[in-house]
Amino acid sequence: MNVIIFYRLQRVSGEDFRKAEEFVKVTKILYTSTLCVSAERSPTLGQILPILNKLQHHFTVNKEDSSFTKTIKDTLWNDLSKRYQDGNIRQFLEEGTALDPRFKSKVTNEVWTRLEEELMKRTSEQTPTEQIEQALEESNQDDSSDEDSASATTALKRPKLSALEELFAVEDMAVEARMQTTVSSTTERIQAEINKYRLLPSTLSSVSPVTWWWDMKDTLPMLSELASRYLCVQASSTPSERTFSTAGDIISQEWA
Repeated sequence: MNVIIFYRLQRVSGEDFRKAEEFVKVTKILYTSTLCVSAERSPTLGQILPILNKLQHHFTVNKEDSSFTKTIKDTLWNDLSKRYQDGNIRQFLEEGTALDPRFKSKVTNEVWTRLEEELMKRTSEQTPTEQIEQALEESNQDDSSDEDSASATTALKRPKLSALEELFAVEDMAVEARMQTTVSSTTERIQAEINKYRLLPSTLSSVSPVTWWWDMKDTLPMLSELASRYLCVQASSTPSERTFSTAGDIISQEWA
């Protein structure tokens, strides 16, 4: 005798469809963000924090959200909020964001102060008169007079001049005077360049920041060089991993 057993199939209800739609609506931004940092063109570190801020805003719970949506938002942001919290990494990303012409308006004044200090440091390292610059900088911090600056410069002179130095003493004094003028104007030039950059309108998100800085290298030379050191860092390792994967599809061990 054959026994036929009927099973009641579990059907998808209207509530299930509603939750599925809510889930897709809430999490779609994660897919788009992943595409941004994994793109082939200009996926620089300058876009990481702006994307993270947009995710934070998106995953903020609203009073209109259902309990299901609230659970998804809380769970996702609880994980994302722990990313990039290391102090040094965070500062590096903030400075990279400031040097990205697409997102430069999204950083605080503290970031610009750090960039100014970084430019001063690099300028000091490139200048052969580092001791004179340091003496003048210290005198400016102490609000000293021009006489104090002159005495600090004089103290750095060697006590005994060689025959050649004695012969060209007047010319050397003129060179030192020009050096002092350059030193005193370095901070002003850096501040002027940063202010000029900040006053420029932000570019569209479709603009390549690397190409933009290449076009501005004559207008903003110091910032352009600094930007190249930051924006060469990729937002993720996906493009390089994709290259290795493609190479693995082309080259095999049998060819080696």
